[in-house]
Amino acid sequence: MVAGLIFYNKLPEVMPIHFDISGNPDGYASRFFAVFGLPTSLLLVHLLVWFMLSQDPKRYNQYPVMITIVRYTIPTLSILINTFVYLKVWGYRIDISFLIMILVGVLFILIGNYMPKVKQNYTMGIRTPWTLNSERNWIKTHRFGGVMFVMMGFGMMILAFFKKSSVFLLMLIIVPVVLIYMYSYIIYRREKDGK
Repeated sequence: MVAGLIFYNKLPEVMPIHFDISGNPDGYASRFFAVFGLPTSLLLVHLLVWFMLSQDPKRYNQYPVMITIVRYTIPTLSILINTFVYLKVWGYRIDISFLIMILVGVLFILIGNYMPKVKQNYTMGIRTPWTLNSERNWIKTHRFGGVMFVMMGFGMMILAFFKKSSVFLLMLIIVPVVLIYMYSYIIYRREKDGK
């Protein structure tokens, strides 16, 4: 917001705030919203996530490294996204989608590496009915989920270089999430059947 205020008069009345997988603008907003509304909305999401984490009855189970990742993810993305938007508006040739996909890929890899260390809680981790019901299911699902998140991260970083359609990106996220839920359910069924 401070940067936006400093350069406010040098920014156009209408600014791109969303970009497709090829880095082309596909969403626009007023200068006021780009400077104040976008960072404010991200700040509100950050505060909501922070509130939910702090009010979790099992917050003592939250892994400190994951808390640090949560603490810095949205503020960092907010600064980077706004910087990319300003640079794009001023004519710099910058591939926003490429950079965001690389950063999100790194984030997924980080989360995947620490996911197996997260203990049962209500706000952080893979919260299916079966993981919340069984500590064994939670542990096994998070080990599997950690591998899936690391694979998603590397997949997203690779996809960033090829400019494929958003369908590929969607599949890259949906397929591992479905596999994680299926795995959690299979563990539940095995526990129920006494295996």
